[in-house]
Amino acid sequence: MQEAIGYSLWFVPPRPFLGDFRSQIQRYSSKYGVPYFEPHVTLAGGIGHALSLGLVIREADDLAQKLAPLNPLELAFGPAVSGQEFHQCVFFKIALTPSLEHARELACGHFTREWYPAPDAFAPHLSIVYGELDFETRVKIVQELNRSCVKGSFIPQEISLWRTQGTPDQWRHVESFLLP
Repeated sequence: MQEAIGYSLWFVPPRPFLGDFRSQIQRYSSKYGVPYFEPHVTLAGGIGHALSLGLVIREADDLAQKLAPLNPLELAFGPAVSGQEFHQCVFFKIALTPSLEHARELACGHFTREWYPAPDAFAPHLSIVYGELDFETRVKIVQELNRSCVKGSFIPQEISLWRTQGTPDQWRHVESFLLP
């Protein structure tokens, strides 16, 4: 199982999407013995694990205020797909709109180079399964999700700061910041 480091900023789906995604993640976690995690779309991850928690909270709060002009920031998800990376085993792609791309740029630019490594290419997504499942299993899950899961878009009401140190069962919610 892959381990993460540092802090992450997430968009968390509002209700009723949150409950639907939680149910799907729990279902596949139980069925295939893969980790459970909270549904989210990562805005920025791997943010300075050596930073003081107080500093990270202040910076995340400041970032939420800077994201306000982008609100409402609609996150539209397409069909489920599978990938080959642990954290993108089965997921819904999120459309990379100009507003979402700008939000990502603000997040990456907000944390200085010492705090945030050079960001990877941004491929927004909402994972349903973390793990290393074989191709046939991933295809089966994708087909099930595309037949049964809610489609559409949501407008995040907040960004959530998570300590994503270690494995998903060790991750901890720190604080959420309303998007004014």
